[in-house]
Amino acid sequence: MKRVIFIFILMVITHSASAKDFIFYTPNKNTTWIEGHSYTIKWHSTIKDKICLGILIGGKDKGFINNCNTPATKGSFTVKIPSGFVSGFGIPSSNLCRVAACLVSKPIECFYSNYFTISAFKPPRIDNCTKAIKDFFGFLNHKQFKKAYSMLSFADYVMTDCNGEKIHFPAAGDFEAFKNRFSKTVEIEKIEDMTDKYTICSALSTAGIKTFKIRLIYTDFQTTQTLYLYLSKDINNNCRIVNISSNP
Repeated sequence: MKRVIFIFILMVITHSASAKDFIFYTPNKNTTWIEGHSYTIKWHSTIKDKICLGILIGGKDKGFINNCNTPATKGSFTVKIPSGFVSGFGIPSSNLCRVAACLVSKPIECFYSNYFTISAFKPPRIDNCTKAIKDFFGFLNHKQFKKAYSMLSFADYVMTDCNGEKIHFPAAGDFEAFKNRFSKTVEIEKIEDMTDKYTICSALSTAGIKTFKIRLIYTDFQTTQTLYLYLSKDINNNCRIVNISSNP
């Protein structure tokens, strides 16, 4: 019964309590949690009540992470993310995670953190974008699809350049579709940094996104393909692939 009630209250967002009364500091939109590791949730609250803490993944409720006996004024709570917390859904990671804090005395009054990411594995640290491209295709050639997938950006980019042209780079999509798209073995023939050629009237350069032209050779068929990879550095200075296209 307790879990059923919690599922219900997490789906109801009310605003009778002021947002200033409960503010999440962490996790935030730049946060990534890894399964099997412990993390501290931090917040500030002036509410004299106890709270139930839970985690939402998309529209799915993962239930309580505390015993509903945490004072709202405590300001922090440490939780260990178990293995399978996200990957148990058949996905390697999700950037649609939120922490919810609901008042024990008024269960329909809940406060929510920003969306953040929980992943089944830790992405490799790569701060050089040319090296990132080489490692990306190296992972693919060795069928290390999860490592390659973890190098993609999970942010959704929507931009408009000075000509009014809209540019949309969606967040990393379905993992199985990604595997199917990059299942063939390739060699990199040439990597060309095209960033300086697209600086005039470009929303990409304004957003700090670098453009690379990659010429690939498919070793099994001895055919070639040109791809354009768009990369940006995240808050930890790691290069992320925000889009892969056959057209510039």
